[in-house]
Amino acid sequence: GEFVVVMAEELSSAGPEHIPMVFLCSGCGIVLADSCGLVGNELQDDVLLFSVVSSNVSVGTEQKLSKTSSDFGCLFEELTCSGCNETIGRIYRCTPKVLDFKRDLFCLDIDSIESYTLGSASQQIISEKEDPISLESRAALQEEIEKTKTVLSVLETNLLAIEA
Repeated sequence: GEFVVVMAEELSSAGPEHIPMVFLCSGCGIVLADSCGLVGNELQDDVLLFSVVSSNVSVGTEQKLSKTSSDFGCLFEELTCSGCNETIGRIYRCTPKVLDFKRDLFCLDIDSIESYTLGSASQQIISEKEDPISLESRAALQEEIEKTKTVLSVLETNLLAIEA
């Protein structure tokens, strides 16, 4: 749902090569691909198309014949996550001319993946420690301490004179 819209907007505004993203299995969180291999998206079938994926994507050994309406008659191999063995997409080996753009690409189901945009982290630890004291700032502090001691000494002398 929301992932599809966000991905579609980000891809159309910047192009897939400009957004550093990592794609994770929504089942187990293992890394499946990144935006360096992202070729595009096919919103009709809710898939993202990759030229390369990580070694965590297993390609099935058995070719299957599709019987769904959007890719009827295509030969494909199932893609599974090596972390949790869930089916995460397909790689098409034989397609009609209208689907040639999908052939030999890793078609990952949008519902099976989550994305993380690099650089999107915003939480930071705010250190309560001040900057380390340098020699210059230490000398200036020492000078201020000496001035304060002198002022306190004068005040103490005046106070003792008043009390006497």
